[in-house]
Amino acid sequence: MEDNEIILNGLFSHLNNLNEEMIKYISRISRSILLGLESCNNTAIKYADKNININNIFKLAKLVKENKMAIGLEWIIGLPGTTIEDELRDLNAMYIFIANNIVDFIEPYILVPHPNTEFCKNNLKYNIEITNCYEEMLEEGGIPQISYNELNRKQIYVLYLISNIVISEAYKAQGHIKDKMIQGDMNIKEFKKIMELFNE
Repeated sequence: MEDNEIILNGLFSHLNNLNEEMIKYISRISRSILLGLESCNNTAIKYADKNININNIFKLAKLVKENKMAIGLEWIIGLPGTTIEDELRDLNAMYIFIANNIVDFIEPYILVPHPNTEFCKNNLKYNIEITNCYEEMLEEGGIPQISYNELNRKQIYVLYLISNIVISEAYKAQGHIKDKMIQGDMNIKEFKKIMELFNE
């Protein structure tokens, strides 16, 4: 690719596949790196079979930017094992990552249990109820076709919409966050009340 002067807009990778040497190689053929963080919730990360230490994201993001590339994260809304409290923490983390310029962009997605994937084949193991409307399963903006003990379809969709708003607001805050500013408390009690409005 380098010999033929082919430059990619972005390259998808796994956090554990990247090191300083690999990032330098990638910077010669790509303008950005996109990683699947999925969630800050350890249970959800484990269910998604991701061996991720979120603290490594900060180190990796710095390396990517030092090599003059953008870095983005994919975030999945509605992973089994996540509660409303977990989703609120994820929203808070999304804001911090963008507002503080730790990463350049975040792409939120709705969990889709594609046929023959772990979440589809073993949905009962994860307490996932699937509507079986496979033709309606869309990761970006589609109405969720799953629910589980902690979150129903409406709540997952509302959380997806909120995540897009949070990311948009975080972009507006860039350059306005002061080092000495104290992060506000997350009002989980009030957030739960809002989410209860969308009980099925």
